[in-house]
Amino acid sequence: MKKALHKLVPGHRRSTSASGNYSNSDSGTPTSASRASTDMTERPRASMDTGARPTSKARFASPRNSTSIDTRKSTDHNNRASTDLSHRRQSRSTSHHRATHSPLGAFRQKLRRGSSSSSSSDDRPLNSAGEPMSKAQLRKRQKLLQKEEKHKKAEEHSAADRRLQQQTQARAEADETGDMKSKYGVLPLNYYAPAQPANEKRINILELSDRDVGSWVTFRARVHMIRQISSRRVFIALRQQTASIQGVLHEHAGVSLGMVYWAKHLKLESVVRVRAVVQEPKAKQGKITGCTIGNLEVSIHELHVEGSRTAPLPFNVPEAQVTREQAEATKNARHHVSDRTRLANRIVDLRTNTSQSIFRVQSGISSFFREYLRGQG
Repeated sequence: MKKALHKLVPGHRRSTSASGNYSNSDSGTPTSASRASTDMTERPRASMDTGARPTSKARFASPRNSTSIDTRKSTDHNNRASTDLSHRRQSRSTSHHRATHSPLGAFRQKLRRGSSSSSSSDDRPLNSAGEPMSKAQLRKRQKLLQKEEKHKKAEEHSAADRRLQQQTQARAEADETGDMKSKYGVLPLNYYAPAQPANEKRINILELSDRDVGSWVTFRARVHMIRQISSRRVFIALRQQTASIQGVLHEHAGVSLGMVYWAKHLKLESVVRVRAVVQEPKAKQGKITGCTIGNLEVSIHELHVEGSRTAPLPFNVPEAQVTREQAEATKNARHHVSDRTRLANRIVDLRTNTSQSIFRVQSGISSFFREYLRGQG
């Protein structure tokens, strides 16, 4: 009786028909039905993506519904796989972008470029360690090469000048007489030791005046400046302390061409002994502007070197006398010597008129002060 009443319950019939439909749609196997229900419970995201959560009746109503669910599952799985792949690609590209713009990535790229350009670096010369030279080493090497080339050209020029001088002297010696040869040259160190002529009187060029025009004079001076006018005429500025006078040397009956050529190559600041004739200048302006004595000049007949410098000078006395204002007025046509160079070569700087005038004024003040104190007891 109880079984008959239980069959008459309406809910039991619906569940039985539903279970029958579920078994028919899944090929009559309850195991597949339970697996499908398990999959659906484990993947609730698919039902959430399609809309509202389906009821048990809609879930197991027909085979068409289960087929659509499987299709949605595969579609969602494919979409998720493609999304994950795109995320991985984006993260890889982002990491590559960061790696290339980070210091470590830039260093790696530099290493790759260095390895690719290793063939070009092998063409560079090697340093003392056997490695290719850096840019600084290449610049230093280039400067040394330029300096060596400049030194080589200077040596070639000086060698050519020496050859020309030797040829000129050889021709002059062939044409010169003994008297002409004795009027110029380098004197030995002890030339005055045996005996000095009693009639030789050396003067101070500051003592010269217009009354001495036409007279013979002998004096010692330094070669201040040399100006070549032509192949047969040269002007030599001769300096004594703060005074200077112009000497004229040209070829004539008593002076040979070899003497003129020899005088053109005298070293500046050499000490010379001069025997000449005092004369009035033949300048167009009537006065010599390059020397302190402008109203007189001397015509050189004998010229001998008593002492010559052995090392080149960083600057000469005429260059040291050029002021900064004069250099700026001539647009740097005349070189101005800096104070640092003057102090490094003090011996040459003390020979300028300015330096000697300063010491003369200082000496005069000290002398007056000493005489005053001596007079006071």
